Amino acid sequence: MIDVLLIHPPVDIEPKNVLKSLISPYLVGYGLLHIASYLKMMGYKVEVWNIPVAYAYGYNLEDIKALIKYHDPKLVGIELNWLHFSNGSMELVKVIKKINPNIKIILGGVHATIFAEEIIKNYPLIDAIFIGESEATILDYIQNLEKGLPLTEVPSCYIRNNDKIILNKNRKVLPIDEIPPYSLSIVKPKQKESFNIGTINTTRGPCSGICPYCIGSRKNYPLMIGSREKLELHSPEWILEQLELLIKDTHNIAIQDYIYCAPKKHIMEIFNFLKNEKITGLIEYFNIAGKPNSFDKETLSLMAKTGVDNIDYGVETGSNSTLKILRRGYTAQQAVDTIDLTVKCGILPKTYWMVGLPDEKDLSETKNLIKQTIEKGGFPRWVTPLIILPGTELFREAIKYHISIKMNTYNDFMKFSTTKINKNAWYPDVITHTTNFMEINDILKATNDLKDYILSFKEKIMSIFQKNLQQYFNLHENVTSSLIMLRMKRILSTLKYTLF
Repeated sequence: MIDVLLIHPPVDIEPKNVLKSLISPYLVGYGLLHIASYLKMMGYKVEVWNIPVAYAYGYNLEDIKALIKYHDPKLVGIELNWLHFSNGSMELVKVIKKINPNIKIILGGVHATIFAEEIIKNYPLIDAIFIGESEATILDYIQNLEKGLPLTEVPSCYIRNNDKIILNKNRKVLPIDEIPPYSLSIVKPKQKESFNIGTINTTRGPCSGICPYCIGSRKNYPLMIGSREKLELHSPEWILEQLELLIKDTHNIAIQDYIYCAPKKHIMEIFNFLKNEKITGLIEYFNIAGKPNSFDKETLSLMAKTGVDNIDYGVETGSNSTLKILRRGYTAQQAVDTIDLTVKCGILPKTYWMVGLPDEKDLSETKNLIKQTIEKGGFPRWVTPLIILPGTELFREAIKYHISIKMNTYNDFMKFSTTKINKNAWYPDVITHTTNFMEINDILKATNDLKDYILSFKEKIMSIFQKNLQQYFNLHENVTSSLIMLRMKRILSTLKYTLF
């Protein structure tokens, strides 16, 4: 018997549908892993199971049932971090309660938080939903459960109590460096190395930006997540400890948070510290998320020397007027300059693009910017329709932005979980809105048109990248030519059929 079983859920309860997901289902959110690490530190017996990976390895639903029966946990926590896990999560709740109705089931994660009130009202088998950061919340919950104390006093959650739903709004988060780093060895079954990524969170709290569509912007975060009032930064020492734990299990590292919002002084301190520790020589893939115009030459050069070999830039659009509406804080020309500078510093810049943005009539300016960034060495990684979530400024003020909202409820967004990938890349059920210039079909056509445009440059993209390899390999000796070319070809081969 264990105390807590934490589950990264399947997209669909049926194993045969794992590979049909619109979005990759395998990556466990670091929030769940930090919770597991914290509970273990506090003396609890905890296991974390990645059900999509288990399914990919040949486990079936009966195996998952047997796992739950064997462990007989007091508490099961299910991660609902992204929309495409919504249906699988709800089906898993039914399975667990059928095995043992006395097991307490809690949900947490970004999308559990956004839709918390609706979920707890409509799914009576769920005992609680944790809002925002939950290390302190889950400890209070299990301690109160053990001691027979009122669960209604647990902070930051919706609690089902005698058929009544109670919201305790009190916030309780740990000081940021008291959140224990996690080890990937806690996750079962172990992910294959090629898809095994250790994700480091260097920050917590809202982004300093005010993009109207982003959950993390300082205008949206307080209303939607609300755990911290401002962006807080982990110390270099904490980040080093986390990195040391991760590289025991993987050579692939990613920082997909708001590090680009941190002051330059702090970023330089982190990477100087890591460089001096000489730990990054053990890393083959080191990814960071950024925004055009976020990093200067000095910062990028230091990152490259520390092992960072690729950066994801959310360029979004080539329209300066749309960039201004979105309050992105850079121009199309600054995006080109960022790509050029990143390549010259020895880092591969991957670019991400959106369709269905406010007041964007056509894609001519975006196509022009894609072409310019390709010529500078940028690698187009993704094209996706904009997703507008309840609570964001675009959702709250849709009329102001000339947008018509098509998805409002949790059940509406469950289509992200039930819609299956197809070769035509045609997904009208998961388009969240229309604009003054684009209906649903227009957004889908524009998305596929942009992908076709990118793929028309396939040979040029690879040729330019090969020319830049010498500078790249001088700084990233652990990355072989065959490995990096395989990565690039894989990206281009899947671009056409993916949506998100």
